[in-house]
Amino acid sequence: MRAPLCLLLVIWPLAAAVAVPTSSAPERPYLVIEETTSPNGQYAIAWTLPKGPQIDWEKFRSGESSSDYLPDLDNPKSDIEVEDNLIELKSGRKLVTVAAGYWALPKGDASSGLKFQSAEQFMEVAWSAQSDFVLVLHRLRSGPKWGSLRAVQVKDGGIVGQLESGDDLEAAVRSNLKKLYRQEYERGKDHLNLRISDVKSLGGSKFSLSAVANLENKDGNRSYRGSIIKFELRAAKIGKLSLHVLSITKIDLEETS
Repeated sequence: MRAPLCLLLVIWPLAAAVAVPTSSAPERPYLVIEETTSPNGQYAIAWTLPKGPQIDWEKFRSGESSSDYLPDLDNPKSDIEVEDNLIELKSGRKLVTVAAGYWALPKGDASSGLKFQSAEQFMEVAWSAQSDFVLVLHRLRSGPKWGSLRAVQVKDGGIVGQLESGDDLEAAVRSNLKKLYRQEYERGKDHLNLRISDVKSLGGSKFSLSAVANLENKDGNRSYRGSIIKFELRAAKIGKLSLHVLSITKIDLEETS
């Protein structure tokens, strides 16, 4: 005996609903770097391993690290790639890569022996109060190369504009050093030891940071010359941001030989 048509119409949608698999939480093979979350809690900077060994990210996030093997990410000869991305926290979606080479673990238990951050790399992140601009400074702790500077403008979960290098910033620093310390700068311009740090948001799309150069005087002694640079991020061509220096203020530093 066949079931009435109306009964079949009632049963069929229910059966179809049961057959549809439930959506699972997005896979998140990354670890959020502490103190990089945006003020509105929607975005953060996280690191991952696009290529190389597989590790248990969930255990790292929960603080269970004593039984896991962590690759030797600090080894400069290692071919393991570390990628630092701006992500949307709710979806786990990667928005854009902002650096490469920096990794960090939760502080956790110091007895585990795992380091909170790379011994060779250093990262500073500054968000605007409205969470629409983020500035990411990635630098080495030693050596002549100061690192990289990336800026991103975010709107409604999408990338509006990007600044992909700090070349304009370095050019402004060099120009200022040449103006104030011409002879010292000319002697050391080809191996300028520049340190950029202390990135801060000044409101809106304005930021500041400090730049310290280690120059050589006529007697062969090294001296530190520092300045505070205030700048603004402005829309350039489609999808791009440009850096406009607003002021460079000299700061006094103790000279060392």
